[in-house]
Amino acid sequence: MKIKTNKFDSFLGVSSASGFFGHFDSLETDPDMWLYLIKSGPGCGKSSMMKEIAKIAIEKGESVELIHCSSDPDSLDGAILWDRKIALLDATPPHAVEPSAPGVAQDVVNLYHTIDRGKASANKDNILEQNKTYKGFHKQSASSLADASSLFKDTFFSASAFYDKDKISKFGNDLAKKLIPEKPNAETGLKHLRFLSAATPKGIIMYDESIQALANIIYAIEDEYGVCSNGIIETICNYALNAGYDVFCCGCPLLPEEKVDFLIIPDLSLAFVTSNSWHKMNFKSQKLLDYNDFIDKAALVNAQSQLDSNMNNAKQMVDQAIKYQQQAMKGHDRLEEYYNPAVDFNKVNEIRESLIEEIFG
Repeated sequence: MKIKTNKFDSFLGVSSASGFFGHFDSLETDPDMWLYLIKSGPGCGKSSMMKEIAKIAIEKGESVELIHCSSDPDSLDGAILWDRKIALLDATPPHAVEPSAPGVAQDVVNLYHTIDRGKASANKDNILEQNKTYKGFHKQSASSLADASSLFKDTFFSASAFYDKDKISKFGNDLAKKLIPEKPNAETGLKHLRFLSAATPKGIIMYDESIQALANIIYAIEDEYGVCSNGIIETICNYALNAGYDVFCCGCPLLPEEKVDFLIIPDLSLAFVTSNSWHKMNFKSQKLLDYNDFIDKAALVNAQSQLDSNMNNAKQMVDQAIKYQQQAMKGHDRLEEYYNPAVDFNKVNEIRESLIEEIFG
């Protein structure tokens, strides 16, 4: 897969009903990707190191994916240098990644030894207390998201009864045949799992500019409940993979294992996106597909009030989850403040410079 843009943004993991839900391990499915797994404590320079390396690659005109932290969108959980097939990841909880083939497909970048045990111990009680506090707020956020997810799931599956699934599948398949040429003798493409939206301490963030950066042709499916868009996108995704194309398949944060919101096929500069009140798509040259073509409108009328009530209540629960995330972020910021004085940043900088030399030569 050739990424033609200089920079784009995504999430590899999001806050969900079950806590943190991520796809960090999925990067190992790309046989050509080399992973640098960075490990250290809070406030020890992981994000800054990845930002610096990503900046160098961007300034060289290379294609870089910035993977943001949904708990603090200004911080990075990772960076992928696509031209070099190198991924740098924060490999610590809640998205811990251990090397499955160290020295062959991954390296561990260990920063733990840059923490002065004596200096850190001076704040032991504060560190242990903040650890407990901020994790508690994340649990409360997950509880609110679980309520939102339950309402959203009920709405999604209830609304499904009013859609013609066979018609949706046929439409998706016909559209795929029209837009996606098969590669002769091609192997099945790779599915790169991502999120383009997330509930964060800064509210719901949507990286719609990433869609425009990766695709010139955008089909927007107007669908409040996501049933039609999910069916069309899943059908096209499977067709594209079987035709030999790598794709970015981007899930719904409230139903990360059941529903897809966005599909991008970079090699064809082609994207399919869900547009609704959660994330309205307004790309200048987008082609609109209306879900009304696939729905029994008369039957839907009787359920409309309950479905819309569910959606409104789900949004209120997400808003509540965001408030808890804001408290969690404050606690994590304090944790970083306690660790920061204990870190030998001269050692961190030496490791960073060594890594930059290894990557860029």
